[in-house]
Amino acid sequence: MSDNKFKFEDEIDFKAVLRTPIRWFGLIYPYFLVIAIAIGMIWVYKMDILFTNKIPPAIIDSSKFFKDIEPKKGFTISGVDVVKLLAEKEKLTTKGEEIYKANCSSCHGDKGLGDGVAGANLNPKPRNFTKSSGWKNGRKFSDMYKTLVDGISGGAMVSYDYLPIEDKFALIFFINTLANDFPEVTESELKDLDITYNLSQTRTLPNQIPVQLAITKLSSEKNSELDKIYKIQNFINYHSDRAKDIFLSVTYNQEKALKTLYNNQNWKKDKENFVNLISSSVNQNGFNSKALMLSEDRLNLLFNYMVYLFEL
Repeated sequence: MSDNKFKFEDEIDFKAVLRTPIRWFGLIYPYFLVIAIAIGMIWVYKMDILFTNKIPPAIIDSSKFFKDIEPKKGFTISGVDVVKLLAEKEKLTTKGEEIYKANCSSCHGDKGLGDGVAGANLNPKPRNFTKSSGWKNGRKFSDMYKTLVDGISGGAMVSYDYLPIEDKFALIFFINTLANDFPEVTESELKDLDITYNLSQTRTLPNQIPVQLAITKLSSEKNSELDKIYKIQNFINYHSDRAKDIFLSVTYNQEKALKTLYNNQNWKKDKENFVNLISSSVNQNGFNSKALMLSEDRLNLLFNYMVYLFEL
């Protein structure tokens, strides 16, 4: 039988290895495997450090980007007949020119080209009324009316809702004379506008105050309430009185009961209002069910005692 097909070497013949690249892989593979596992373990161990942001996150004070509303005094706007205003378009246009000069020309320019002195440094620039492109709300009469009511966010165009309805119409009629291609104003459009904004109805706009001022006022009122209630509680704690005993017996939460009385002080006008208030939400307003079973004499004592406390 011939020599064995496979010959086993007692020692590695490195010259033969160099001549056979596939044998290299068999020799170095274990080393690469060990190195790869070691690198992987180091990577996993260091992940928290590797992915930790070295720069502290920037905390943006969003209040710096909040533009508070302006204070405005409330007023009443009388309703109008929109069809009648359209019939008076020529007269209103003359009136609208005066309104435009007083309110708009400083930014939009005398001829509506957007070249007014006050608008020179504005970004975006004031609207050029003679150009038909780039209108955010559109060029129709109803579109411009919306702009006057709401203003345009992100720009210097503020709301002119304080103008009477007739003056808004007059102003738009005049602006329509600054170019020849404004859409025609129709009765149908104005009737739809009336439905949208209730132009034929007289409406009253409430006072408007800045949010921060409102928060300050509410906080001040809350502090006044707490101070008053604390003063009354302090008096009750340090003074003995038969009426005091009645109050303590008909309340399960004295502070809550006093807040109920503080928040609606019409009860001080007469005893009937007082009874209605404390009995309307018994077991929720600080008073308990015993308040419903007081005799007339004890009820009079409690009512007069409460009036006295709230006038301290």
